[in-house]
Amino acid sequence: MREYCAGLLQDGVKQDLVIGVLSDTVRWRAYAVTGFHATTGTAGTATIDADSITLGLIEELTLTASDAPNAQLLVKFLRTYLGRQGSRRLSAENIADDLGLQSKFFQANDAKLRAVVRAQLAARPRYAAVLTQLWQRFVGFVSASKDPVAFDPDSYAAELYVLTLAKLVLANVLSGKALASDDSELANILDGQYFEQHHIRNLVEYDYFGWLNEPGAVDPLLPIARQIQADVSAYDYRSPPAGDLFGRFLLQLPSAQQRILLGQQWTPSWLAEKMVRWVTANLPVGVPPQLLDMCCGSGTMVVAALRQQSALLDKQSVSARVRYERLCAVVTGFDIDPLAVMLAKASWLLAVRDALEPLTDIESVFIPIYNADSLMRVTGVSDAIDSELKAGRVVLEFADKTVQLPAFLVGPDFERHFDALLDASYPFALALAESGAVAASEDVVDIVERCELTTGAGLGVERAEAVHTFTAQFIDTVRQLQVERRNGIWAFVLKNSYRPALVAGKFNGLVSNPPWMSLSRLADNPYAVFLKKKASEFAVSPRASSAHHTELATVFLLHAVERYLADGAACACIVPETVLNGTHQVNFRKGRFLTASRPVPLEVNAIWHVDDSAFDTNRAVVLCGHRTPDAEPLEGAIPGLSIGPAVDEPVAFQVTKTAGQLIWSEFKPEYLPTGAADSRFRQGADVFPRRLWFHRLDPAGGGAYRVHRLEKSDPKYYLVSDEKKADAGNFVAPAKRVLSRYFQQALLSKHLAAFRVCEPDQLLLPIKRLAGGGWAALKDNEIDRDADFKAVTRACLKRFAAVQGLPATAEAVLSYVNSPRGKLLQQGFNAADILVVYGAGGAELCAGLVRSPSTRLIIDQTLYWARVNNETEAFYLLGMLNSYQVNAAIKPFQPRGKMTERHIHKLPLIFIPRFDPADGCHLAVAEATQVLQAEFDVRGSEIAPDLAPRSALPVRRRKVREFVQSLDAYEAYLHACESVLESA
Repeated sequence: MREYCAGLLQDGVKQDLVIGVLSDTVRWRAYAVTGFHATTGTAGTATIDADSITLGLIEELTLTASDAPNAQLLVKFLRTYLGRQGSRRLSAENIADDLGLQSKFFQANDAKLRAVVRAQLAARPRYAAVLTQLWQRFVGFVSASKDPVAFDPDSYAAELYVLTLAKLVLANVLSGKALASDDSELANILDGQYFEQHHIRNLVEYDYFGWLNEPGAVDPLLPIARQIQADVSAYDYRSPPAGDLFGRFLLQLPSAQQRILLGQQWTPSWLAEKMVRWVTANLPVGVPPQLLDMCCGSGTMVVAALRQQSALLDKQSVSARVRYERLCAVVTGFDIDPLAVMLAKASWLLAVRDALEPLTDIESVFIPIYNADSLMRVTGVSDAIDSELKAGRVVLEFADKTVQLPAFLVGPDFERHFDALLDASYPFALALAESGAVAASEDVVDIVERCELTTGAGLGVERAEAVHTFTAQFIDTVRQLQVERRNGIWAFVLKNSYRPALVAGKFNGLVSNPPWMSLSRLADNPYAVFLKKKASEFAVSPRASSAHHTELATVFLLHAVERYLADGAACACIVPETVLNGTHQVNFRKGRFLTASRPVPLEVNAIWHVDDSAFDTNRAVVLCGHRTPDAEPLEGAIPGLSIGPAVDEPVAFQVTKTAGQLIWSEFKPEYLPTGAADSRFRQGADVFPRRLWFHRLDPAGGGAYRVHRLEKSDPKYYLVSDEKKADAGNFVAPAKRVLSRYFQQALLSKHLAAFRVCEPDQLLLPIKRLAGGGWAALKDNEIDRDADFKAVTRACLKRFAAVQGLPATAEAVLSYVNSPRGKLLQQGFNAADILVVYGAGGAELCAGLVRSPSTRLIIDQTLYWARVNNETEAFYLLGMLNSYQVNAAIKPFQPRGKMTERHIHKLPLIFIPRFDPADGCHLAVAEATQVLQAEFDVRGSEIAPDLAPRSALPVRRRKVREFVQSLDAYEAYLHACESVLESA
């Protein structure tokens, strides 16, 4: 048994999945692997052998007779340990690991699901066209692409797998055991009838996947569903899981580009619980929570709110009906991703299952989770909802048909009326389609009047007439679409997409983890235009040059406070840590939103620093506050916490204001800015995509190079190693002989370490240096006169056009590299120049001098540069930019990534006083730096490998800095720099 277990572990099977069964047919024993160790061989391979395995006895069974009781014991044992039925704990980690998109279980069904989806798309082309159009308009619209992301059948099939799995797991949870369903029950689980029989009305709706669960269409899915049901029988369904069961699945889905905006950063349960607890504790005494999660994902916040409310209700004696009403009101969720919405509904049901038992005591369970854009920019039937509601006229597009929706009907006073009207109109339209009849005017009047009586909402004559017109149009449109087999999803889209407008101002709390990304990630997508407008209305846009860095998370937060919260409401929202000191967030920190054209009365009461283990991609903080008319910008000390899975510690944040800067920091900065940044320093040009302009160059004689693709084994691979454009990353230029006169020289941050600038590298842009300075694009005849150069350049331009969505011209390349702010055309260097350059990013500030630069030199955007013709001033700037003091001074103002600080940009310049030749401290720095530089140049060979650009940049810079600190001249240099900052 140890040998078998060792073999499984050697093959990569997880330890907790390995169970050994030993038997002589009478005595049965089940063992788990409680420990093992691997032995590393001479070849570096790890080996697990039988001697390294430790087994622990799980259960032992001895059969004492050949009778029915012993037979039942044996069957139970075999089902549990050989069939694995009910032996595995149902948890988010286990289900994602066991059945996730990297598992063998998914891979066994993936191709089958793809085939089913493609077959159904082909079988119903008209409805498929409707579905794909809706998908692109709603889900695909909010992507990182300029145009909506195209519908991808393979990604759709992967999502269908997750949904099918979720439904089958939920059915087992409701029954309290693993089901072995026949085809009829499987079909009922997939189309939702199974859950409706348990009085759960909207767990499974006719959404983007509903058509695949219709009678007939569902048949090809049933064998796959049966296999999945057999797979999930391994879990123990006697107790529902404690938290969000499906959140980890969203992190596995392959369509990453589509999900960039969708906010699927999985929130740890411990963090969600603390946020909900803070919000509910800060509501008025005795007021029940009515919370909103505007970007609910798979429902972690929803689960936390429900669990805490259930615990409170357990201490009270209330009926099942009251308990349900309280739980249903405690939290509402929106998400723009239809898959996330289904998983959030599943999380909702799992969280309340025990609290609502028996479900038969409740006539109807309706889950308040909606597939909607909480920013109210798009719906599946309109892409201008916010502006249309303001105009009072909403035009709904159902495929190629339009319906006029009265704007007042989707206001918060008419939520019940809107739902009742759709609930009555939609099935009536379907009945008409089946009978071949059309709606009579008296039928429409009857529906409108019944809805008015049911909801108690008085319309008045004018509004009643508008509702009559809408109802008649809606019924006839649905009837026609049903006849044409293009119906199904429209009721779901309407009831979900407009929910944000129907619940405006109805919540007393907000708990959410909105999307973390800057506006630049959305390129020219129309959604980006809307978000930019929102940021402007809230007065939190960065200055014009940084507008593309507008942070979405704070825009979502301000929108939610303004749109959904009542006065006195509390909120806790996760945002990137850059909110504390990022220059693009300074207007938010200054509270400019309080007096904006759309003022938001948000008062931040506390800041929580979230433990770094919470999120994989970035550091985060939680902003806790209230909506209050008396809100004011933060001043002085801000209460805070450093929170983690276990212990929370008090932290005091400080508001520091000086020289146009305002930051929130845990520590009072040691040095304060001295003034505005030196305007001579400019950021380099945007030399992207790197794969198109940098190549491996092999000498070809006659002052020429043969162009090849840079591979990982090449010494200069560092030039393209951080290429982010996938379409550029696989580019291969023709292997042609190109004359050296066509090349330029490029200086990147990778060429830079403290006090040392390496030789620039060659690049091949379709531009030329003008005799009087500056740059110009090559004309067509200049490109085409050399056949080899033409072949390489035209290939690069063609790929440039495909990657960037710009014309395949040299003029387009020059404009792209130069923009914004004339980054290239300002670079007209000559041999008389002295350039001071420093890195724009990274954790450590470093600078170097470039003397007598080539007239063909191009400085990349990863560097800042200034032309300084006075050598004394150049050494002063070089010394200060490399100084320990300035590096320490910028830290509180420098945003941090997951690992280290980043985004240096112009921060150091506001701490360095402008050079004054009459200031003895400034002259002392220049002199000490010159001496230090001379010693560095003499002894630099001692660290020659660490100066080469090929080595890892952070490590290289750290080693060079340590070397500098070991130089004899360093101590005097250090004191000279310190005297400047202390006297500033």
